[in-house]
Amino acid sequence: MHEAAGPGEVINRFKQVSITPVGPLVFHLTYALLQLLRKRNSGQSAMGGLVRALLRGLAYY
Repeated sequence: MHEAAGPGEVINRFKQVSITPVGPLVFHLTYALLQLLRKRNSGQSAMGGLVRALLRGLAYY
């Protein structure tokens, strides 16, 4: 597992993959993982956030 990336690192990663068809999905998966790591600390439902982000990512197709 990688360390939690800063916003700039996530944006750079998104720019690298955005030229591929799976770019949006990869971006949303990365974002979902970051949200999951944050919510685990605050005790909220991390799985619910992950599912919502996955659905949002799949909505691009």
